[in-house]
Amino acid sequence: MYELLYIVPAPYTEKDLGGISQKIKKIISDLEGTITHEKILGGKKLAYPIKSIHRGFYLLVRFDINAKKINELNQKLKLTSEVLRHMITAALETKPRLRKRPKRKKEEFDDIFKEEIKEPALDRAAEDKKEEKDVSADASPETSEEEETPPEAKEEEKKSEKPKKVNLKKLGEKIDELLKI
Repeated sequence: MYELLYIVPAPYTEKDLGGISQKIKKIISDLEGTITHEKILGGKKLAYPIKSIHRGFYLLVRFDINAKKINELNQKLKLTSEVLRHMITAALETKPRLRKRPKRKKEEFDDIFKEEIKEPALDRAAEDKKEEKDVSADASPETSEEEETPPEAKEEEKKSEKPKKVNLKKLGEKIDELLKI
């Protein structure tokens, strides 16, 4: 099984591709090859100009042929004026593999993250905020400004309320372990 990728220069139009494609098919069939698949990949800008041409149409053909005929096919394609460049490669016969991933339950993910992230440290900040709301609701309107905590003290409290650091390496290893198929 072989693949032929060839470029038709842009001065030819998309309508001309059908005729050129038939010509290439005829060359392959004259050499006792059988075409299994053909695909037009579309027009693209070339990485660098070839013979003052900047754009071309890419076509891909898969075919079976005797290995001894490859050199002869290569020579005929070089002499074909409609083909700007071509490349013949041995195609790997691969079948598409569809693997199903095992479905994981949400509880499995929750368990893993509970181990790594200390929830009480995160919940403590939420509880403190809730307590502040309760205290402010219970406070009488007669409270004075002197009883309030200064802004510097609030900043220090926020610093002390930071959650514990998560070990990213362990977390990454756990995620990798889960994603293995």
